[in-house]
Amino acid sequence: MKLHHRIQGDGAPVIIIHGLFGDGLNWGGVSRILKDSYRLILPDMRNHGRSAHDDDITYPTMAQDVVELMDELDVPSAHIVGHSMGGKIAMTLALQHPERVQSLTVVDIAPKAYPVRHRDVFAGLKAVADAHPESRHDAEELLTEHIQTTDVRTFILKNLERTDDGFAWRINWHALYEHYQDLADFPITEGQYTGPTQFLVGELSDYVTKEDQPTISRLFPQATGRVVGGTGHWLHAEKPELVARWIDGLIHG
Repeated sequence: MKLHHRIQGDGAPVIIIHGLFGDGLNWGGVSRILKDSYRLILPDMRNHGRSAHDDDITYPTMAQDVVELMDELDVPSAHIVGHSMGGKIAMTLALQHPERVQSLTVVDIAPKAYPVRHRDVFAGLKAVADAHPESRHDAEELLTEHIQTTDVRTFILKNLERTDDGFAWRINWHALYEHYQDLADFPITEGQYTGPTQFLVGELSDYVTKEDQPTISRLFPQATGRVVGGTGHWLHAEKPELVARWIDGLIHG
């Protein structure tokens, strides 16, 4: 699939892959720092942002989308960064196409299947979709019934756009919901990526635990781990300067 994407800066290519419900603009704080040194490629993954919709939402398929984007841009290999769902895409890309990955930064996700999360988010998405609200304020009121955290509501509302029939979601929320198990899973259990790798973990997040270390070490034998103090799952938004410094540090070895 041809992905909508943005390019910022010039230099060695760095592809940053966003997480679930996000788009290529989510890493604004980190991008503003790194674009002075690198050519940043910021795709909207399928069913997100301005990219096309499709019911195939497996990680091998989404990793192939990134490979096709690299081919389109004539990028033989790149430094790959991915958060959450994007981290799983990045890991899949590194394991299945290691020759295309110069270094790998995985942000607050592990190579494993997760239990069902985001029930509240999907309930809010459905409520807004069914109501066709006439204003963002009305949409936020509907979301508030399901999502109590202001930051999460603000993040989700970035996907709202005006249409001829009121406000609607830009993301393909229904396909994401119907195929959520594919997103929760991590189907790659074989192979290795032996290039430079780091896992950045939010201190207050429960997405990556000590129990994940054996699997990480088996699939990514050069992996190191860093804990970003005082942050949760969106550590790149909470401490962009630190995350940018660690990405730059891995690239320069």
